[in-house]
Amino acid sequence: MFNFALDREWIEASPASRIPEPGVEKSRDRVLGDDELREFWMMLEEIARDGRADDERWAQAESPDGTRKSRRTLTTATAEAFQVQLLTAQRPGEVRSMRWADVDLETGWWSIPGVLTKNGRPHRVPLVSRTLEILKARREQAEDDAKFVFENRPGAGSIAHRGKKAAAILSRSLSFTFRAHDLRRTAATRMAEAGVPRDHIARVLNHVEAGPAATRVYDRYDYDAEKRAALEWWSQRLTAIVEGKTAKVVAIHGR
Repeated sequence: MFNFALDREWIEASPASRIPEPGVEKSRDRVLGDDELREFWMMLEEIARDGRADDERWAQAESPDGTRKSRRTLTTATAEAFQVQLLTAQRPGEVRSMRWADVDLETGWWSIPGVLTKNGRPHRVPLVSRTLEILKARREQAEDDAKFVFENRPGAGSIAHRGKKAAAILSRSLSFTFRAHDLRRTAATRMAEAGVPRDHIARVLNHVEAGPAATRVYDRYDYDAEKRAALEWWSQRLTAIVEGKTAKVVAIHGR
């Protein structure tokens, strides 16, 4: 309740800020299966398609189990933010706060400054062809002075809050439930299944790699080629899943 008030600047500080958590937070292990990914992506495509005609319209539609569920308004920006999050395996808040100034559509790179990353480390994210299609379409429709790629409306609450809310709303129209962070875990898990080395996945995720601190200081290799190869494979695999194609998983790197 106090966080709700803070987001809207109704209060300056929360009197509950130092109250300890009621229990130990458990790590989630939720990974979306092929059928869930297909349903999820097709739903996002439908939202984006309808939203291009009217970004505030969201009609009643039949859910996969044959029942009719009420869908609350979700914008094209929200749907495409979920798609980019799944394709890039980046954190929900980092995707939703993506700035045009940090995106290079010509070379296909998204450079996140350290002030905007969770661990404070600058991060270069490869933008594969499907991701570039989404971003280029958004650039064409955006105002010339637009700062953010996806919606960042004043008074709408924190970025994290909006991401959680959108996931909860979308889950009501799907045959399964998910959280925004599950998409990042799903992408990482699928890359691991294909044999992508864990240290390459860690680079994609912008995790601090294991090993002696001195080694990390002197190892300045950027792993750009490895990161792009991993995300290119994941994009192709996701496309095959969405299109209902069955394919044998072949390791793209030796373990």
